[in-house]
Amino acid sequence: MSKRSQGTMKTVALNKLVGTFITGVCAGVILLTSLPASAQLDPDEALKSLVVADGLEISLFAAEPDLRNPTSIDVDAQGRVWVLEAANYRLFNQSIEDKKGDRIRILEDTNGDGSCDKATTFYQDPSLQAPLGIAVLGDRVYVCQSPDLFYLEDTDNDGVADKKTVILTGFKGVDHDHAIHGIQFGPDGFLYMSVGDQGLDVTDKSGDRVFTSRGGKYQAATVLRTDMEGMHLEILASNMRNPYEPTVDSFGNVYISDNDDDGNEQTRINYVFEGGDYGYWNEGTGGRRSGNKRLDEIHWNTDRAGTMPTMLKTGFGSPTGLMVYDGAALPDRLRGTLIHSDAGPGHIRSYRPVPDGAGFSAEMEVLVSSPEDSWFRPSDVTAGPDGSIFIADWYDAGVGGHRMVDANQGRIYRLTRKGESNKYLVPSVDLKSDAGLRKAFLSPNKAVRYLAHQSASQPSNADLLLNLFRGSDAIETARAFWLLVQNDEHRNAVIREALNDKRPEIRVMAVRGLSRFVPHSESDIAKAMSDSDPAVRRQVLLEMAFSNRSTQPQFASHGDAGTYDDWLATLQREYDGEDRFYREALGIAAEGHDNAAKRLLAEHEDAPWDSRVAGLALQYHTPDLFAPAMKTVEDDALPFGVRESALRAIDAIGGDDAGAYIVARAKDSGDQEVQALAFDLLTRNQGDTWRKAMNANDLDGYIGSEITNGKSTPETLAFIRELRREGLLPSLIENVTAASTTVLDRIEILKTIGSVISRGDFERYEECIGKLLPLLESENEEIHARTFGAITQTRGTHTRNVLGDYLVETNRPRTLRLRAVRTLSNTKLGSRKLLDLANDESIPDDILFNVADTLRSVKFESIRAEAIQLLPPEESRDGAPLPPLGQLLRKRGDPDNGKELFFNEEKASCSRCHSIASDGPDIGPNLGKIGEKLSRQAIFESILNPNAGISHEYQPWIIDTKSEEGLMGYIRFENARTLELIDSAGLTTSIPIADITAREKSTISVMPSGLAAGMTEQDLVDLVAFLNTLE
Repeated sequence: MSKRSQGTMKTVALNKLVGTFITGVCAGVILLTSLPASAQLDPDEALKSLVVADGLEISLFAAEPDLRNPTSIDVDAQGRVWVLEAANYRLFNQSIEDKKGDRIRILEDTNGDGSCDKATTFYQDPSLQAPLGIAVLGDRVYVCQSPDLFYLEDTDNDGVADKKTVILTGFKGVDHDHAIHGIQFGPDGFLYMSVGDQGLDVTDKSGDRVFTSRGGKYQAATVLRTDMEGMHLEILASNMRNPYEPTVDSFGNVYISDNDDDGNEQTRINYVFEGGDYGYWNEGTGGRRSGNKRLDEIHWNTDRAGTMPTMLKTGFGSPTGLMVYDGAALPDRLRGTLIHSDAGPGHIRSYRPVPDGAGFSAEMEVLVSSPEDSWFRPSDVTAGPDGSIFIADWYDAGVGGHRMVDANQGRIYRLTRKGESNKYLVPSVDLKSDAGLRKAFLSPNKAVRYLAHQSASQPSNADLLLNLFRGSDAIETARAFWLLVQNDEHRNAVIREALNDKRPEIRVMAVRGLSRFVPHSESDIAKAMSDSDPAVRRQVLLEMAFSNRSTQPQFASHGDAGTYDDWLATLQREYDGEDRFYREALGIAAEGHDNAAKRLLAEHEDAPWDSRVAGLALQYHTPDLFAPAMKTVEDDALPFGVRESALRAIDAIGGDDAGAYIVARAKDSGDQEVQALAFDLLTRNQGDTWRKAMNANDLDGYIGSEITNGKSTPETLAFIRELRREGLLPSLIENVTAASTTVLDRIEILKTIGSVISRGDFERYEECIGKLLPLLESENEEIHARTFGAITQTRGTHTRNVLGDYLVETNRPRTLRLRAVRTLSNTKLGSRKLLDLANDESIPDDILFNVADTLRSVKFESIRAEAIQLLPPEESRDGAPLPPLGQLLRKRGDPDNGKELFFNEEKASCSRCHSIASDGPDIGPNLGKIGEKLSRQAIFESILNPNAGISHEYQPWIIDTKSEEGLMGYIRFENARTLELIDSAGLTTSIPIADITAREKSTISVMPSGLAAGMTEQDLVDLVAFLNTLE
């Protein structure tokens, strides 16, 4: 019998403690050494810190040393908790913890008191390394670990696995968070799982190749379905980022959460459409447009026809396990809801799906939170046979970025109705009697339902299933349906009964069953097509498309009910002009069937378009629709929403004529709403989509003339900034230096000039410097700062001289002089310029510390070595060394002073790269929710050693070009033509792909090391205190 530890203390491995040693800006000085690290809270104290919703109670089922680092859990029919562990987590990032390999643990409560008193190891092997999905189904234990989906068996019943069978292989993301994970058994008898954006290339047991590729039909992350043996693998939906675990309700509806690209607060819950594209990679480019004010709309490209809308945005998070709760042990309000764990904010939530046209929205409730313990990192949820919910807790200071602080802790909690946590009574499973089988079949536990599913599928149990199917409870009806529809004797009658059911969810399910398991009947399909509920008709559309591309029985074929195109025409007449889910279903079904657009035209040949026709035109966007769409855009009598859809349809149609038309609308200042939309469309995909059209139709000539004549508009300047239209620089320079230009216009134009200069051939822009220099003498502080900012975007001898002269002039703003130092330090020649100034003793005393600080940490080894000799390091800003991390954690900070430091460019200077609101710089991740995502310890560690846990989206690269070596930064955008690199000063370098001679990933973060050396010990503690408040 194992015992939970109280106040467990452990030594964290050197490479995992983010502050093993920190060489600060004061080069060579050790500021932090390895030290023992304790749990944030011991298990019992952590339990006390949890806050639960009304009517619920939470208890501690198990903790270290019985388990560690749980990634995924399941509960078997006996009520035992099976735990996948990941101590050997991301071995490219840290050393191996256990050479024997990771484990699958079985945790058991033998006396029913609600607490684990027996823990055993079912499987441990060096090949088991951070697996991410488990399903205990009868004698098989299915496990997800890229590159494989496999199952384990205990053939001699000794409690230890002795046989491993790989059923599918080729899932990418080995030793990666964005891999295969989250396997669940569905009510139809199939397995559902997901693969992150690392992708897959799998050949299933029937010989069919299933794969993803950038720009292909299926790309990025996918939701998958297969039979139990891996004979038929299918992609249900694609183009998500990292969906952790799909879940399937009793009716066959599939839901999944998806993570955003780290920091944009766009984590989401998706309702899965078969054939749906969820918009992560924008037309294969990966464009995100995250700086756009319409982030909610365009982050997942949901403003584009052909991309599925979001069911629910959950904002900041690191979403993990998801399940459907069909039990009765918890309060009634939770039956039929999705239960979700989110390791980012440390929440367990419920979502009640609410029908929303042909799709769903959701109502959310937080069931468990941990406001006092930021180490609570729930990684999975699942229901026990008694209806209680088990929660796995990774328990760590942070989450994401292939990073962890602790490898030896982990907890399992149990959520029950209030007053019932001290007992865990597991119902016996009786599969022989009708009453026992019915009870098992309706169990909230997947493992019990699997056993009942296997038993009930026997022909002798058909009468029991029919009684359940014809009962009043929709969940009973649904679970029986999936077995009956696969029964040759009863399938046709059951389908017809289900299609006539008063409950729409049963009728939707009937369409699914009709498509997948029943040879089609035209009369049945016709009935479903005429259903009053849009969700039923939506499912007809999806099954038409899905069966058309799969090995399923042909759902849509010739017959009395009409051809595929006839059916599509019938269903498109039911579109109401507003239901985005229904419109997307039409688009999925119409793919490859251009006659849908032709019928639409025929039916509305002479009539003006309304929102319904305009929406369908946008969805289909075939060339036939181009002329009537132009006519609609130009009809001033129509509502703008209709005209907007028409212009977006033209944009989606594409081609030279469409490009010329959109450019023409951008030139038409007489219709400001349409003009603004046209400029927005022209910026899509960094301007690549319509670059040829803009050049061919001289859009720059029009804008340049408007600017020269003092007619620049917010839309035109925003357009220039977004696409950095270099050809317009002379017009901008002429306007900004004109005496007649107002202060406000001059500021906006300078902002635009800085954006334009920040890409392209830097030497070519040296001429601009001389023309802008007089504006440095402006008494207006913002004009002065904007002018300086534009200058710092250039490189070359002239710029280096200007910046060198500027930083030594003590009458200039100190913050801008420090910015000059940082700008120069980002290139080898610029760093040499700083070193020469220091050698000549030209650096003023007020910034000497900062210059020395910077030179001793530049990326250029020879200059760094000279700087250490010339400018010996101090220990910290006030000359005192930083104490060990444990002492820093015990100190109390002042958040108000920390906030001042955050925005102080002379000390912490965080705000130079990070924002904490919806606007501000986006050089580094938005820190608006950092207090939820990271504990105080993890925040300290991220500052002291930023190289330990680098976000996927900010992976640093070192790039050599034909003209310059050692450019370092993260790639914000890349296509076949160009690459944009953001360095630590925020400088954007546009590099033609053809000019790149070498590139390699760097382990050095773009965020500079040694930031603490610019602060006192108390400054650092205060800064962390402020960041910890950002939730």
